[in-house]
Amino acid sequence: LLNGIDAMPKIRRLSPGTRVIILSMFSDDAYIAQAWEHGAWGYVLKDEAPEQLIEAICVVAAGEKCFPMDPVPVVARDPLSPREREVLQLLVEGKKNSEIASVMMRSLHTVRNHRARLMRKLGAHSAAELVQAAEEMGVVQFPRPKDSDEYTEDTASVQRKA
Repeated sequence: LLNGIDAMPKIRRLSPGTRVIILSMFSDDAYIAQAWEHGAWGYVLKDEAPEQLIEAICVVAAGEKCFPMDPVPVVARDPLSPREREVLQLLVEGKKNSEIASVMMRSLHTVRNHRARLMRKLGAHSAAELVQAAEEMGVVQFPRPKDSDEYTEDTASVQRKA
């Protein structure tokens, strides 16, 4: 028998697009942060009014996360290593795992491990979410457009969305 947090890796593996809301009796901040870190999209306490659960479902269905507090991402307690930053930078540049392995002169297995740790630390579920988190944190440099010497916020925004 698994609790919601313990079930998260299996749920994400079997159905990566599923947005999970944890319904729990535990209001401890550490437990809520753990749900966030394991990829939950929401967290509702069992003793809350039913309307809270309905609201959480609506918020998550709209693509937003819904937690009773702002969980501190694990990256605040476990900063990115230099290798993880390098992998993240190469992902932002559009490199595939095999290309990253070649550039870093590491095995594909090692690159996959770095990427998995990045996803856990940044609470991301996909490469796109990793890039978005990297942008929000300001931990990488976004590449300049190849067809222009001018680099403006508008071109950077367009490039990141492409």
